[in-house]
Amino acid sequence: MRLRVLLVSVLAGLALPAADSVAQVEPATPATSFTAVLRIPGGAELVAWQAPEEFAARPLSGHPLLGGTYAHAGSVVYHYAQTSPASVLTRTFAARPDAFPEIGQLRGPTDFVLAEARRGALKLQPAGAAAYQVKLFAPASKCAGFGSGTIDLRLRRTDLLPLRVLERHGTIVARDLTLTYRSVNKPLPASTFEASKLTRPYREDKGFVRSSPAAGATHLSYLPLLPRSLPAGFTLAVSGWAKRSAATGAEGSIPPARELFAAVYQRGSEHIDLTQRLAPVGGWAADPFGIECVRQFTEVATIGSARGVYAASPYTTPHLYWRSGRLLYTLSGPFPKNQLLAIARSLTSIP
Repeated sequence: MRLRVLLVSVLAGLALPAADSVAQVEPATPATSFTAVLRIPGGAELVAWQAPEEFAARPLSGHPLLGGTYAHAGSVVYHYAQTSPASVLTRTFAARPDAFPEIGQLRGPTDFVLAEARRGALKLQPAGAAAYQVKLFAPASKCAGFGSGTIDLRLRRTDLLPLRVLERHGTIVARDLTLTYRSVNKPLPASTFEASKLTRPYREDKGFVRSSPAAGATHLSYLPLLPRSLPAGFTLAVSGWAKRSAATGAEGSIPPARELFAAVYQRGSEHIDLTQRLAPVGGWAADPFGIECVRQFTEVATIGSARGVYAASPYTTPHLYWRSGRLLYTLSGPFPKNQLLAIARSLTSIP
């Protein structure tokens, strides 16, 4: 059943000039790195990120959200809890839906808001001289026992990094994240992303090999496609291949597929992810970006002769998924349906 997510601006009815509307959704200075203090009720941590894949979260107090997580060159170290043994994942997947980059956990509904603003469905409203704000309608969730509510989001004007994500359902606060930035666009030393000595960690090799598209293609039975058309400022950041994909979909309900190719295009903290894999009988069993108990707005999308699906919600990045011949495709990023379709329709074989 399709659900159209309703959007309500904080200052409904306040019109902004067209030029300002464009400036709102295209970052003046994309953020390629930052350090920030992340606060949630009962905890705080120091977070660092550097494009394309470096990430670190060190606990400062209480029970933080991400504390003890480090990502470097495709390897991730994390703890289920502060006192639990470390898990070390190597050759991790680079592109959604197989991977959920660590920075994605901080962006909250930012990708969805930017996509809706870029299609003209909402305007970000001024919140002082340095920030924008917007309020979203949050649908009820029978699984979580929530009635409908709201999501309040604040973004920095210069780079559209999130400052605050507050989700309320009546008297229940489902999410409350605040980010205070200490530095933006200053190079960070490699030691920032190195975990301390680990004692007998659990290890798992995910099998994704980072390589150029041409080198990755030599390991596949098909020739991957790459986009000829991208929004201004996006460049290829990471690509590669794997013998098998990850399990995707809500609760990993879609089993791994063979011969994955993935590419991530980046502009600061924003990224556009493209994946291709061999199709099992029947194609996509469900939405590969699906999340348990989360409803999305969905719409039919046509890419050439293929019939696909566009889906978006404040909980998942806007995305397309479709089957063409013997391949399954996904394309995701902070852009509306028409812009994602333009990228998808520009796909062509790599040289």
